[in-house]
Amino acid sequence: MFPSKKYNIDNYPAIKDWLINGEWVQIKTKGNPATPIGTGKERLEQTGKTHIVNGIKFRSRKKTSNKWFETQDSIGYWDDLNRPKVAWNRIASKKIFGIVPPEFMVQDSVHFITGENLKYLTAVLNSKLFSWLMTIIIGDAAGGNAGNASNVKDLTIIKPTENIINKISILLEEHDTDEIDKIIYNLYALTDEEIRLVSSFE
Repeated sequence: MFPSKKYNIDNYPAIKDWLINGEWVQIKTKGNPATPIGTGKERLEQTGKTHIVNGIKFRSRKKTSNKWFETQDSIGYWDDLNRPKVAWNRIASKKIFGIVPPEFMVQDSVHFITGENLKYLTAVLNSKLFSWLMTIIIGDAAGGNAGNASNVKDLTIIKPTENIINKISILLEEHDTDEIDKIIYNLYALTDEEIRLVSSFE
């Protein structure tokens, strides 16, 4: 639960019981061994303390001022998760960008962007030009981690006109990626030689 929402855990007895007594505590994690049922609060509390229960030694989460049932970070952007978003898997070998509806959440291995003109943004990021840029240029520079959020953030996306937005929307509905690529090449003023280079990339 997000600290900024100021939830009272007692208003959610089933969740509280699961956090304390759920079988999830019996799963070994990177930081802790499996622990006995009933140790959920000790594992989740944000004190950094070491506990010993039934001879099993484990630590609580790092020390913060947040309550035991809250996330460790304040996550001020929590409401962005409830908006339409462009998402991509940061650890996939090939980056594919997709629009995720507001009613769906994304996992922790996924980066996402919210804002305007998401269809246009998705089309640009999935274009041959940008696939080439991320894999060839950014991928080499970042040790192959082309999907890193800071790398995507540093890409230059040309602000679209209303005409371009409408064209891209129609072409996306028609799944006409070749025509989308032509629009992107034109927007970035690629020469014929540059287009041949990018077009030959797989």
